[in-house]
Amino acid sequence: MLRSRRQLIYAVVMTLTISGVVAACKKKQDNQATPQFERSAMLKDIAGNVIMPGLDSFVAATETLSATVQQWGSTPLTTADIETAQAQWRRVANAWKVCELFNIGKVQETYVYGTVHTWPVNDAFIEQFISGSSELTEAFIASKGSSSKGIAGIEYLLFGDGTTTGVLDSFSTSARGVRRFSYLKACAANLSTVAIQVRDMWAENVGNYYTDFVSATGTGLSGSINMLVNAMIALDEQLASAKLAHPAGLPSSEIDKTLAEAWRSDESLALIKTGVTVLEAAWHGGADTSYTGIDDNLSALGAKYDDMRLSDKVEEQFALVHQSLAGINGTLNSAVKSDRSHIQIASNELKALLVLLKTDVVSNLSITLTWSDNDGD
Repeated sequence: MLRSRRQLIYAVVMTLTISGVVAACKKKQDNQATPQFERSAMLKDIAGNVIMPGLDSFVAATETLSATVQQWGSTPLTTADIETAQAQWRRVANAWKVCELFNIGKVQETYVYGTVHTWPVNDAFIEQFISGSSELTEAFIASKGSSSKGIAGIEYLLFGDGTTTGVLDSFSTSARGVRRFSYLKACAANLSTVAIQVRDMWAENVGNYYTDFVSATGTGLSGSINMLVNAMIALDEQLASAKLAHPAGLPSSEIDKTLAEAWRSDESLALIKTGVTVLEAAWHGGADTSYTGIDDNLSALGAKYDDMRLSDKVEEQFALVHQSLAGINGTLNSAVKSDRSHIQIASNELKALLVLLKTDVVSNLSITLTWSDNDGD
């Protein structure tokens, strides 16, 4: 009887031991099947390959633009001078598009991004200031609202009525040409100053938001991936609707090219394309798939879209967006009248990307969607 009991106890102990070993092995196998993803590596790539180089390029472009117009007035202005400044403005505007997406966290709380670029410009205010008697200095510009300075304000001054000769006359023969000179120079100097401020907010040895960004690896509201994906969603919606469809009168309103972001310079479509490029760079963690990006995070999680990887589905949609934008004939100013069908296609492809981001990507990354449909209008 005693032996029987001992045998029973031994059998129970062995059963529990074997079960424990099996469970431990299974747990180890499960862990091996779900590789750990270093989100900090992804955030470092996004910051190091996209954000910081973009800010450096933007600072350099604004410095060149300011230097270009500061020398005006020493000799008679020519159309070549105007064209040189206009070309540099285009570089500034496109450089900003690489930075604009990353208005998040502590940087967003300062509202400094709005002083860089707010559109549409308030041209009535600008003309009022030029007609006034206040000294038009950088300090004066800094004290004024964001809609009368920055990238949009400089575009208004440099592109005016759309003709180079008209812009030249506004500075050379106009009764207020000298004050227009002064306003432009002050705006350019102020933009350069603010560009440095934005970069310094991120810089490791100054504002150090870079460190905050790469260390906030959680998926909560204060996590960098949460803030970034929501910013991507908001930009995508704005590109699809306010910046592309609305000027073309889509879906059912009147055509109005002045609703476009940069209609005076006719740079609107180019800026939209740059916006999509930076969305994809943020997605990949750099210029291509060799870096660690959001796509890799999803792949590590095993995220699927029907029978394919979700990261591949999003990549496929990015390709369709690029293809549709390339299919728009001419610039946006001309296309809103002559090629609305291709504008509609491009807008639809951007919206298809939007659906993937705000549903599948958000769900699989366990992100809280803080963006709403009205944010991008």
